[in-house]
Amino acid sequence: MNMNMTGAPPVQTGGQASLWAAVAAGLSSSQSRDAVQAQLARMGKLADNRRYLIEAMKKLAPALTSGSPTQPYVASQAITFNLPQPNNAFASGIVIRTTLAYTLAVGTGAAYAKTASGILGVYDTIEIVYNRSQIKFRPLWLRQLALMGAIEMPSIPSVGGSGFGGGQNDNTYLGPYLLTDLPTATGAQTAQFNMWVPFNIFAADESRGLLPTMPGELGIQVKLTPAASLLGPDPVYNSLYASSGTGHAVTAVSGTCKVVLLYRDGESTTTQNLLPYHMDVLDGTIQIQQDAIYTPLVVGSAQKNLVPLSIVGKHHYVGALLVDGNQSNAYALASNINYLASCKDGIGANVFWAVGVGTNLDVQDFYWMERFKHFNNDLDPGVLFFFEAELQQSSDYSSRGSSFDGTMYLDNSTNGWPAWHAAIGINTQNSLGTVTPRVELLTAYVNPVSLPAI
Repeated sequence: MNMNMTGAPPVQTGGQASLWAAVAAGLSSSQSRDAVQAQLARMGKLADNRRYLIEAMKKLAPALTSGSPTQPYVASQAITFNLPQPNNAFASGIVIRTTLAYTLAVGTGAAYAKTASGILGVYDTIEIVYNRSQIKFRPLWLRQLALMGAIEMPSIPSVGGSGFGGGQNDNTYLGPYLLTDLPTATGAQTAQFNMWVPFNIFAADESRGLLPTMPGELGIQVKLTPAASLLGPDPVYNSLYASSGTGHAVTAVSGTCKVVLLYRDGESTTTQNLLPYHMDVLDGTIQIQQDAIYTPLVVGSAQKNLVPLSIVGKHHYVGALLVDGNQSNAYALASNINYLASCKDGIGANVFWAVGVGTNLDVQDFYWMERFKHFNNDLDPGVLFFFEAELQQSSDYSSRGSSFDGTMYLDNSTNGWPAWHAAIGINTQNSLGTVTPRVELLTAYVNPVSLPAI
């Protein structure tokens, strides 16, 4: 008996593309066949993009300013780099290298210590501009994202700060090159460090974060804003604080900044032909942005700070930086937090989850679940992530990307949860009297407006 009846597609075993081709062949309507063929073409381009990210060679190129690879580090003065434009190039990230010199005053028994942000606090913000601001955030977030496993592990040694482990790191030359942390002894001091900033933060094979940087395109700008002062009590705005004694001062601050582009141009050892990359099939573009600063804070076991997320999009990461103003060496102590909730609206009663006062769950239960997701790492006290889409169901960075694409995000558009708020309760604030208590939200999200196809 002939089971292949007229009009029915033959049985296929060659994968999804073959199945779609068979479906198209069995359709009677030309319009339906065209739709399937268009879907097949899109699938092919997406497969090309994934191959591009896997097989195309990663290359480095320094950003030159009037022929020089470096620019001077000056407090509060924005530094702009125009990224180079190799042929057929797409940028997937940058390396920012900083060298710093300063002198700590002896004073009368003056002693210094690192704030919570430490060496990462020497910059207020990093911004990546391509037509519009694609990325703008404080570099202190790089440490948290690395600890979470949200950015690939090779970035960990060059993030800055301490607390990174794993792997064999016995190259005595490379280690100090990547990070010579801020000395706190009085007198003339030097430090240097690298920061790796990925554009396609969701996964190594995620193509929506790549930015075109070939000749004829808009060009990519990197804007670095140094901190106003290295010395001060604020755990975010300053890198060093006065721990004891009097007569503290930081003088003779100088240094250089360098930006290196990490890009692909389609060259591969697997073929002599350039691998193609297609922007016309991308569904939106990845952006990383800081939201508005939320202040003032209220305190007490019955009080909740309802912090709105005003940036609209499909949010894969939403983190909160809580500064309680009680100490310089931590953003906020975990023991000072009495309530956390992910709220569906600005009322605070309708929640996705809640821990702490009135819930019969301890705030420590939240931290335990976070440790479970973060490869047994704890984030710095005061750093709280309310959404971590790529960490929900994957056990390592390499398993993320296309297989988890589009899952578990927070949609705060009018079709989703437009009034989502983070709720945070604290017991005390502003013991220092000189630091403004506040909450800063960070989001890594998909902007539905894609980059223009080239």
